[in-house]
Amino acid sequence: MLTKRKLITLLGALIGLIAAMGLVAYYKKESQASPQNAPPAIPVTAVVVTSRTMPVRLYAIGNVEPFTTVALCSKSIPAGLRQH
Repeated sequence: MLTKRKLITLLGALIGLIAAMGLVAYYKKESQASPQNAPPAIPVTAVVVTSRTMPVRLYAIGNVEPFTTVALCSKSIPAGLRQH
């Protein structure tokens, strides 16, 4: 025979399971929206995107210093000076 403590635990688990099933059924019914309740559609216009340069003008007082500098050297050899 089941002890009193096991019986109370079993009944509590059964009540919890029934409550969870009821909540799932309630929210599942609410989540199925009918088309009549949906807001009207909003028209959307699409256009082709282009990339262009934009002029930027900065007006400021002060000095400008670069973060880093780079030295460029030509490493290409003209076609007439190449050795085979």
